[in-house]
Amino acid sequence: MNTLERIMYATAEQTLKVRTNKRVRQALARRDIFVDEFDFLTGELRATDKGYALYLPNCGLNVFLRKAATGRCSFYAIGTGKAY
Repeated sequence: MNTLERIMYATAEQTLKVRTNKRVRQALARRDIFVDEFDFLTGELRATDKGYALYLPNCGLNVFLRKAATGRCSFYAIGTGKAY
């Protein structure tokens, strides 16, 4: 079990520093959540077959994440989608 998996099981809700693209910022703005390019998002993090998803319970939306190798953030937000 790696460090990220341990963190995921330790708490149900987490705050992550993410870098968002314009498409993600627009999707969140339509739901009255306004974020900057580098911002903190709080939700339930889980691993998916294509990366990670952060479920935002206040708007019922998944933000799909890719792990950042270097830089100012932990993850890149690469898209959004309905929560199942």
